[in-house]
This record gives sequence, structure tokens and C-alpha cells, in this order.
Amino acid sequence: DHSLSLNECFSCVRFRTICETWNGIAICERNTITTLESRFPEILFRKVEGERDYKYAIDYELFFAEKLLGAIQIKPKSYSGNAPYIKKARKANKQKHQKYNKEFGRNVRFVIADIKGNILNDDDFITRLTRYYKQHLKKT
Repeated sequence: DHSLSLNECFSCVRFRTICETWNGIAICERNTITTLESRFPEILFRKVEGERDYKYAIDYELFFAEKLLGAIQIKPKSYSGNAPYIKKARKANKQKHQKYNKEFGRNVRFVIADIKGNILNDDDFITRLTRYYKQHLKKT
């Protein structure tokens, strides 16, 4: 008999939808930070605590010499989609990012990345961070 019990079914669904998804997010974040740290070694990418993440929708704050440069939120490519629930999430996150900007005078930017940490939206944030890095930090 190859039938699963109800408990085994719940365990399987929980693992596939929560655990694997969470692990994928954690791996994506870690690999993305590794990519950013290799591009910007003098910048500290500090992981925020859960409460701060929830309040401002941020994953990491960026520092140079203890000076806050801004914050980032790392998202998978699917976050760029147009499904109604994604649009709603982006709107909610935008409000939280505006709150962060109002309180700290710094911007929050999305970093869209794949599971390997390849940055898919090399947008103005990365361009400006690269310019800042070259002008101010890489003089050694």
C-alpha cells in the first residue's frame, strides 16, 4: 500500500510550500549578498532583524564607516510580474520604503536576483552604488 496518511500529506505540503520556499529565499539572499560584497568589499551589508524587516520591508542595510547608505530588499525574478497579489505586495512595500526614507533620510531599493545571486535588475541603484564606490571607497 502506497497511500499516505493525512498527517503525511500535511507534512509533505508544509515542506514543499513553506520549508523549500523559505530555504530558496534564504539561499537567494545569501548568494546575492555574496555577489554584492564581492563588487563592493568596503560596504557592510548588515542583515536586519525580523521586526525591522516587517516594519520597513528591508532585508539589509548598507553601511560605510558606520554611515548608513540605504537599504535593500532582495526579491526573486517573479516579483517583477504583474499578478494582482504581486502588485498589491509592491504597493505595500513601497509605503514601508517611504516610511524608512522619511525616518532615516535614505532610500530602499529592490535587488532582483536569481537563486545563484546573479543580479537581474542592474538598475540605477547598482549604477549609483558603483559610481559612489569608485569615487569614494576604492582610492586605496
